Amino acid sequence: MGLLQTLQEEMKQALKAKDTLKLSVIRMLISEIKKVQIDTKKDLSDEEIIQVIQKYAKQRKESIKQYRDAGREDLAQKEEKELEIVSKFLPKKMKL
Repeated sequence: MGLLQTLQEEMKQALKAKDTLKLSVIRMLISEIKKVQIDTKKDLSDEEIIQVIQKYAKQRKESIKQYRDAGREDLAQKEEKELEIVSKFLPKKMKL
């Protein structure tokens, strides 16, 4: 099973479990992947999907830093939870 299919299965499970945060994060990841597919006009390989996920994870890290610098610990914690979910879809050597 490819990584995109894995994400779609996880999205279904999150929907059934009513896990709104996980559902939101996975939907955003799938949206980012589909956006790249449309831009490049081709299906992405698992390696290319991992690159998209890494980029999304990097954005979460930067947001955490900015929120902490601004004294918004509540938003930083939300971003950390999202980053934790995203990192589950990265290979072990790439975990953040």
